[in-house]
Amino acid sequence: MDKQHVPSPFQRSGAHGRIYEFSKRIDTQNDDDNTISSSHFPKTPLTTTSSYEGMWENTMKHGYGTQSLQNGTKYIGEWRYNKKEGRGSLYKRVRNEKTLQLKYEGDWVEDMKEGQGSYFYSNGDHYKGEWKLDKRCGHGRLETVGGDVIEGSFVDGTLSGEARAVFSNKNIFVGRYENGKRSGYGRLYYHDTARVSSSSSSSSSE
Repeated sequence: MDKQHVPSPFQRSGAHGRIYEFSKRIDTQNDDDNTISSSHFPKTPLTTTSSYEGMWENTMKHGYGTQSLQNGTKYIGEWRYNKKEGRGSLYKRVRNEKTLQLKYEGDWVEDMKEGQGSYFYSNGDHYKGEWKLDKRCGHGRLETVGGDVIEGSFVDGTLSGEARAVFSNKNIFVGRYENGKRSGYGRLYYHDTARVSSSSSSSSSE
């Protein structure tokens, strides 16, 4: 075969493949001539620290693939030229355990959460809604581990704008928030007395 038609092993374009990154385990003892020979390669198996398996384009992760990192982070989804872009799921290792926990599932743009997605916080809270530049931004719904359910507008990660909050004691607030706190006009409905209070309270919960 003509050498100029032999594809380079580094041109993984449009193909499915797997690559590993290895931790160093190299015997540093040198020969008399101070060169590295085959005897200096590790006598024990190399251990993988990170890996990627999926589609490639011009040596870059491009298409659908799975990346696993040494710290326990795992991403399964779409890539665009080495960056997470499209739909994908991010998993992280549970502290002091070997199991993985879903952290985010949704849209990505240039390695950042952007579009529609769900995020599962370590304290048990769950947010589902819009994202921009890795932050909650737009309409979303936050369910807290304490039983509160808040649906409304988020800006730069915090509740800001019109919202409706149903608290664990079944009281309901409908009104405006600013930086995560009630601010401006709103109505608070008390479940136990059916009383309605209109105020400009700045408290975040009831």
